[in-house]
Amino acid sequence: MNTSQCKGCPWQQQRAVDEPWQLRRADLIPYAATFPMSSLPDEGPHSYSKADLHEYAMRRRRLETVPPVVPATARGAWSIDSFDGLWQLRSYPIRDLVFPGGDPFAREWGWFSEIYPWLVEKYLAWLRAGHEPPPLSALEMERGRIQVTNGHNRPASLVRAGREETLVWVSLSYTKPGGFCTDLTHPLAVELALREGKSVPQAVLADYPHLAEQWAFPTACGSLRPGLSASLFLSSTIPLCMGRRNAPRHVSTRSPRQWSITLYSLWRRGTRGGSGGSRVSRRSSCMMPSCCMCRSSLVKRSYL
Repeated sequence: MNTSQCKGCPWQQQRAVDEPWQLRRADLIPYAATFPMSSLPDEGPHSYSKADLHEYAMRRRRLETVPPVVPATARGAWSIDSFDGLWQLRSYPIRDLVFPGGDPFAREWGWFSEIYPWLVEKYLAWLRAGHEPPPLSALEMERGRIQVTNGHNRPASLVRAGREETLVWVSLSYTKPGGFCTDLTHPLAVELALREGKSVPQAVLADYPHLAEQWAFPTACGSLRPGLSASLFLSSTIPLCMGRRNAPRHVSTRSPRQWSITLYSLWRRGTRGGSGGSRVSRRSSCMMPSCCMCRSSLVKRSYL
């Protein structure tokens, strides 16, 4: 198996039993560092249109004849992406996963499937030669369903090799009191731990001074209201007693316009879903694995 390790990286000391609120930001693996590293040169797509991205991904799949180098990561490790979203490396039975791009257990696939027989055969040959595939990428949906967003051909090759389980990088979710499902970010995980009375390490609170300040004066503003979403408190100095007339003046100095900008930015970053609480993420709005997240993923995600 082609693997690589980052010597001296802070996240190499991460223990699989740690919870995300026990880890500093520096202890979390950058999500871009989990991508497989291809030996192909990066030519880049002609444009970022859907057609050019798809053509670019298919071209790299055909040219890739050597298995990529997969970063060595312990099962249960935590990662953080550019949106502060938390990912965890987990193992799942393949039958328990949701594959919108095609059923890996099917004998043949139609024109609209993202599974290609010639690609499955290539990955199966790599498996038989001892090269393990990279983990899949998936989103945790409502009611705990795990929906794969990147890597539909790898499970098909694993099924044909007789495997029953696969490693998956799962983007975790948090269900708000109103029923909406959103991304679980690291600041939100820390705040939820504080709300539950857990002992968050001071080194972690040092990454979020606004949370440390809010919870240092619990009697000044009272406790959080049960029905209030915790994601409203992720932007610096939103007061715990928001809406009360006797709020201390030092809690917040924002003008109404600044509040509007803050709440709008939080809505753009955090609010997902509709009346049914389904999780709609900008990372999964396009179901093409070749254009997942960013251009850096295109460079290293030819193994799909």
